[in-house]
Amino acid sequence: MEKESKMSIVSKIVTVSEWRSLTSLPSYPSNKAVAFDTEFGVFGVYQVALKSNIESIGTDIVNANIGYTGKSYNIHSRTYDIRWAATSTSGTHGAGRYIRQNDINPNDVVIRILYVSCKEEAHALETFIHDESQKLLGNRFAWREASAGKDGNLAM
Repeated sequence: MEKESKMSIVSKIVTVSEWRSLTSLPSYPSNKAVAFDTEFGVFGVYQVALKSNIESIGTDIVNANIGYTGKSYNIHSRTYDIRWAATSTSGTHGAGRYIRQNDINPNDVVIRILYVSCKEEAHALETFIHDESQKLLGNRFAWREASAGKDGNLAM
């Protein structure tokens, strides 16, 4: 089966949230998170960046200033995992650990969500963003050490 075209994959984005401060994200399942889920669903790709880079990122979904890109089939729970790992010593999400271990102020971190309709679209969109970032920028996202997956294996 051929890979989907860029336009085909990107056209599956239902909506793109505004950049939200990491520390303002609701815990899951709060009323706010449930309201987001009701309106936009639970599937998507999330992108993490520094607040100071929002302007240079603009509307790009592939950009050298995007710190981390991941997918989730329960998006609000997953983004809360980043907040938890960034602000506690018990959280395990790689992006949150990266923020904490690099002494980045969690108030300076933002997250946006690219909502899609189903698991397969979330997977395809994340793969597309990672592949395009690798091709254009030489890495899947700027905070390589944040990945618990193959991108985080720096010993290769």
